[in-house]
Amino acid sequence: MLIRNILFLILLFASTALADLGAKVGSFAISTGAATTTQTISGVGFQPKLIIFWWSGRVTAVDAVGRATHVLGRGATDGTNRWANAGRSADALGTSETSRRTTNLALIMDIDSSGNEAAAADIDAMLTDGFRIIIDNQFASAFRIHYLALGGSDITGAFVGTYDVTAGTGNFSVTGVGFQPEFVFFSSPMASDTAEVAGTDGQTGDNMGAAVSSTARATLAGSSFDALGTSDTASYIYSGEALSGMSSTSSMSRRYDFVSMDADGFTINRVENNPVVQFYAALAGPSFTVGTLTTQTDTTTDIAESGLGFQPSAIMFFSAGRAESTADTPTADEMITIGAGTGTTERGVQAIRDEDNVATTEVTTAIEFDAVYANLSSGAIAGLMDIKSIDSDGFTAIMDDADPSGMLVWYWAIGNPPAIGLTPAGIINNPLGF
Repeated sequence: MLIRNILFLILLFASTALADLGAKVGSFAISTGAATTTQTISGVGFQPKLIIFWWSGRVTAVDAVGRATHVLGRGATDGTNRWANAGRSADALGTSETSRRTTNLALIMDIDSSGNEAAAADIDAMLTDGFRIIIDNQFASAFRIHYLALGGSDITGAFVGTYDVTAGTGNFSVTGVGFQPEFVFFSSPMASDTAEVAGTDGQTGDNMGAAVSSTARATLAGSSFDALGTSDTASYIYSGEALSGMSSTSSMSRRYDFVSMDADGFTINRVENNPVVQFYAALAGPSFTVGTLTTQTDTTTDIAESGLGFQPSAIMFFSAGRAESTADTPTADEMITIGAGTGTTERGVQAIRDEDNVATTEVTTAIEFDAVYANLSSGAIAGLMDIKSIDSDGFTAIMDDADPSGMLVWYWAIGNPPAIGLTPAGIINNPLGF
C-alpha cells in the first residue's frame, strides 16, 4: 500500500509538472505612432504561439456603451503568418455607409467608408513574455484591442492561414497546415472576390465560426448594407455550420459545414457557396470543444456548462443577441458580440449593434472588461454575462445584467484533460493497477 501511494504521488507530481498550457486575455490601446513604430505588449507570462485579436472601434480602458460608428474586426497571428478582417458601419446618417476589408498583410486594421485601409499594424515578434507589433499605417485613434494569447509546450501545432474556396458544392479540402489540427477558428468578411488581399465593397461582413468535428461546430454572421435610405441589417447564429455569410439580409449565400480534420489540414462541405477568401487559425495538442449555452432572464440562475472532459484554460464567446437561427435564415438587426476569459478576473468583450429598418442609422458599440458577453439595444446594454467559475469539467457563467429573453451563445474552449488515472477515487481507479 505504501509503495502504491508513493507511486501515485509521483504520477500526480509528474502530471502537474509536465502540464504546460499558457492562456492570457488582455487588452491594449493601439499605438498612434507613425509607420515603423513598434509597440511591446508584455505581462502575458509566456511566449505565445497563437494570438487572436478583436476590436469594435472603442478607445476607452473602462466599460463604455453608446451610439458610435463601429469598426468591428478580428485578426490572428502565429508569429509568422497573420490576417485581419474588418467591417465598418457609420452611425447617425440618413443614408447607410458601410464597408469591409480583408488582408493577410496585417493583424489589426482600421478602414474607411470605401473599404480602403485607413491604418494597419503587423506582428513584429513573439516575445518570452508577450509580443511586439509594428505600425504599418498610422492609426488616427487609439483603438482598444482585446486579445487571447495561447502558448506552452502542450500546443504542438499552431498555424494561421488563408484559402480561396472554389466554385461548386460538396467537400473542399484545405492543406498546408503542417499538422493534423484538433481545432479550427474561421473568420471572413465573405468578400465576393478571391484575392487574399482586397478592399471590398459596401457591405459589412462580420462572419466567423469554429469547429472541432463534424458534430461540434458553430457560426456567427452579420451584415449591414450600403447606400440605403432605410437601413438593411441582419445576423445569423447557428450551431450546425462552421462558417456562413449572406448576400442580402433575407438570404444566406454562403454556408460551410465541417467534415474532418486531416493529416495536413481539414475538409469543409460547401453546402451553399459563392467563392470567397476565408481565413483560419488551426491548433493541436491540448483539449478543445465547441459548445452552446443560453443566457438567462435573471441574475441569479447559474449557467453551468459541464461534460467538457477538461478544465478550460480559456474560453471565447460569440453571439448575435438572439435565439438560434433557423438554418439558412438570417433575421433583422446586425448584432455581434465577441468575448473571452480565463477565469473570474481576466476577461473582456466588445460588441456592436446596427439597427434594421430605420431612416437614420443607429449603430451602438460597447466594451466591457468584466464580462464575456454583451447584448445591446440602441445605445445601451441589454444583457451582460460573466464567468462565475472555471470548473474541473467545464465552467459556470452568470448574468450580471439579465437578458430580455434567452439568447444563444456559442463558445470554444481550450484546456488539458485530467491526468490519466488521477480520478477523485485516486489510486483505486488508476489504470496502471498500482
